[in-house]
Amino acid sequence: HTGMLDINNRADLLRQNIMDATPYMYVSIANVFSSVIWIAVIIGIFTALKRKRTQLKESDTIGV
Repeated sequence: HTGMLDINNRADLLRQNIMDATPYMYVSIANVFSSVIWIAVIIGIFTALKRKRTQLKESDTIGV
């Protein structure tokens, strides 16, 4: 009897966790578009930092 209660409690907890996570699982055009924009911005920042680092290394080797 306690095993069935334990399974019931775990099933209720799992159901509640799924209900809590459901709003975050919606895929809409706006969410996809904003995610793509954020990823592009982050990649752009890293690219700019890499370019700046190579420019600084080149200027150090030249001695400017």
